Parts: sequence; structure tokens; C-alpha cells
Amino acid sequence: MYELIDHYFKTLKLFNMLRTIKFMAILLIFSGITSCSKTTAVVANISPTVSITSPADNSSFASPASITISAAASDADGSISKVEFYNGATLLGTATTSPYTFTWTNVAEGKYTITAKATDNTGAVTTSSIINVSVNSSFKATLSGANERPTPNTSPATGSSTLIFNNDTKTFTVTTTYSGLTAAATGGHIHRGDATVSGPVIFPFTNVTVSPIVYTSAALSAADEADLRAGNFYVNIHSSLFPGGEIRGQLIKQ
Repeated sequence: MYELIDHYFKTLKLFNMLRTIKFMAILLIFSGITSCSKTTAVVANISPTVSITSPADNSSFASPASITISAAASDADGSISKVEFYNGATLLGTATTSPYTFTWTNVAEGKYTITAKATDNTGAVTTSSIINVSVNSSFKATLSGANERPTPNTSPATGSSTLIFNNDTKTFTVTTTYSGLTAAATGGHIHRGDATVSGPVIFPFTNVTVSPIVYTSAALSAADEADLRAGNFYVNIHSSLFPGGEIRGQLIKQ
């Protein structure tokens, strides 16, 4: 009888141990399922893309320039919060809505490196490729008979000239328009001299009977460039009634 009771209690103890192990196993499995259900996959943010669409690389402008900078920007997994425009390390302006543009005004002569930086809604930033631009020197003249030297005249004719000097090639292109001459034009030139003198011809125009007159020079010497920048070049249009010059204007740097 004693052996039977002892066997009963041993069997009961083994049963309880097995039930405990089973319960712990169930808890472990449930814990793993719960843990997995709470795990969230981390997805890396995709940086935005940005490129300058205007102006083109190596574009040239005349001073004082107004340069409109445009950029295309997008974000594959979010949105663009802003696009910033830079000259080198200097912030020029910011656009927050498409189309992303900024107009840079009154730009002096020189060379500039322009970039755009796009920032997405998570703060990721991408910088565009560099766009190089040049701003060349410009000069303008207003032509009239009253400007003629040594003797001003009362011609009703008027005219204007715009000269763009390329700082790299040291050449210039000048465009001269005129109207109201008292007789057909017989000549047109750029002369050397300040506003008080009648100076020598240094650049003769061709096809002066048609307005506008467009002339492109060869490379200027250092002395010629210095005179141009000092205001010592002037445009003169000659006619048969005023062979010494009917209208004249000093080229002044803008």
C-alpha cells in the first residue's frame, strides 16, 4: 500500500512538472509573437534631387546683369520644403514652391559659380552641380549733335550705342542705332578722346548706311582697354552735311 501511494505522488509530481514546462513554453512562444508584432522596420530616407535648368553653364551677361536662376527639384519619398540658391558660399535667395526660381539683380562684372540646394521634408539636403556664369562690362553712349567737338551742331538726329566688352577675350561688340540724319551717313567710327576733344579714329565701322550698325573688334591692347574703361572712347556718325561728325556720344561704363 505504501508503495502504491508513493508511486501516485511521484506520478502527480511528474505531471505537474510537465504542465509547468508546457505553460512556460506557451509563454515563450506568445512572448516571441508579441515581440515580433511590435517590431517596426526602419526605412532609410531618400535624399532629394535638384539641378539648375537656367542659366546654362558658361553663360555670359552684360553688367549690371539681371540673372534669373531656375531649378528642378523632387523627392521620391516625400516633398521639397525649400530650394536655396547660392553664389559660391553666399546665399542669394530661397524658393519654397515650384517652380523654384530666383532673380539675382544688379550683378556686377565678374565670374560666378551658382548652385542650388534642395531640402526635403525630413531635412535631407542635396546640392546641384555648379553652373558658371560671366558678367561682362557694358558701356553706353547717347549720340547728339550737341556732343560734337570742336563745334557742336543743332542736328535733329539722335542715336545710341551699347558696347559689351568680353573680359576673357578682350574683344567687344558694339551696336549703334541712329535716326533723323540730315543727309545719308558717310562714316561711323569709335574715336579715342575724352568728351572735350576731337580724337583720332581707332575702330572704323562698316555698312554705316544701315541702322543698327554692329561691329566686333579684335582683342584690345592693355592701353586701349584702360582708355575704354576710363571713358576715353566715343562713337561718331558722319554725314555729307557734317563730314566731321553729325552726332556723337561718349561711351560710359554702366
